[in-house]
Amino acid sequence: MALVDALNPKRYRVEHVHDACEALLRAEVVLAHAVLAFAPELPSQLEARIREAVARGIAVVVATEPTSAAAQARELGAAVLRWPASTEEIKRAVARAVEAANSARERALLPRSARALTVGASGEVAVERPRVLVMMRDREAALVVAAVLESAVKVACDVDSSPRAAMARFPAAYACALVEPELLVGAAHGGLLGRELAQRGVPVIPLHLPPELDADVAGAAQVAWAVVPQLRQSLRARRGP
Repeated sequence: MALVDALNPKRYRVEHVHDACEALLRAEVVLAHAVLAFAPELPSQLEARIREAVARGIAVVVATEPTSAAAQARELGAAVLRWPASTEEIKRAVARAVEAANSARERALLPRSARALTVGASGEVAVERPRVLVMMRDREAALVVAAVLESAVKVACDVDSSPRAAMARFPAAYACALVEPELLVGAAHGGLLGRELAQRGVPVIPLHLPPELDADVAGAAQVAWAVVPQLRQSLRARRGP
């Protein structure tokens, strides 16, 4: 529990789960930033969970001795921490893994067409997805919202935390914009962004983070699920009958 306390900063919740497979499954459910798994070996079930978590953009750090398990974890896309390790080494490994996962997620959001093509591992085009703009003052929370929407509604999301940055994306065409109202009302360039979206006919869905919810992974995920029905309805309306 001392390690949990050391890894638990003020903003984020850290949980301890005894079973590595169960921890990875829970991480997918709550959209965790990272999983630190202590695994001397990687049986097939654990390997499958790691692969799925990495595919969902979750940073996975496998703490293990320098054995075949370490090489196996790297092949799955997980970071490897040589065990035993100090608390500071663990914190640095987790921070680097989260940063790498966030960077990969942001790179996936770079295309700016109104509808983005999802390309499979072999290069085939799989699905054409409507492009959506997600804006929240907390960029980490916005990334969580985007991840939920991309999974639940099958959209492609661009993420920004300031109206000025969002304005730089135009002439990108968006099917919808999900925005914290404070960014349109109180932030610099908020009015300009609001007018730009209105002129382009982009429907705007407000994102509200209730005071009782922290801007952490779980809170942001709740915000995302709350707007899923509105987003689906908006996309259906734009497609027409």
